[in-house]
Amino acid sequence: MEGWSVLSGDLLHFFAHGVPGMSAAHRDCIALPVWSFLHRLPPEPAFEQLFQEVAQRCGTCYYPLELKAILSLLDFFRGRFGDFSILSLQKMLLPYAYFLPMGTYRRYSERQLQVRMTDSFSDLFPTYRLLGQEYLLPDGGRVDLLAMEGDRAVLFELKLGNADPTPQLERYARMFQDPILIGVTEKALPGALCRPHVTYYTYHSLNDLALEHLRERQLRMPGGDLTQLRELVLSCYSC
Repeated sequence: MEGWSVLSGDLLHFFAHGVPGMSAAHRDCIALPVWSFLHRLPPEPAFEQLFQEVAQRCGTCYYPLELKAILSLLDFFRGRFGDFSILSLQKMLLPYAYFLPMGTYRRYSERQLQVRMTDSFSDLFPTYRLLGQEYLLPDGGRVDLLAMEGDRAVLFELKLGNADPTPQLERYARMFQDPILIGVTEKALPGALCRPHVTYYTYHSLNDLALEHLRERQLRMPGGDLTQLRELVLSCYSC
């Protein structure tokens, strides 16, 4: 699985050394948007200029991978504009990098949403280790996503419309010892259908989860060296 983690990806290292095993197409989906973004900005941009560049990318014509690269790039502007201002720009981009606003999922199948979850998994659930999707179980059933937290299994079921993931999760849970159960739905389930042993998200609320992790990361880590990154990026694509 190839992708980009906004939480753990290091753009400086990426441009200096690359990522072993990453295909050229995926590499360019990260490198070219970063180069284009920096190339269009002056060395010391005003916040309004940065805002305009971000606003132009708030649309579905960009691949999620490209926008995750821009989310990482924005972190390098924290020293100039402050955590709050940069987080506000990242919040603008989040739905397009992860999950689109409510009402837009009909263009996707559950399988396509599985792929989007897989590509974003380490940003949404950084404490879990993803094992796979459509994971075959002993009874012949397939859990949409299977992950681990230490020695404890984490089962995900993804649904569209008003479908309830709870019955499948409860059936699959019998094959594991004290698993964590997570249901992801297009629309929030009525309270009467929710079970206390299942954690429920909507696709749109996963954006809030990613934003929460970005905010926590800002508290732990300083912003990157923008001057160093700019010189490295522009030198890589100077020809």
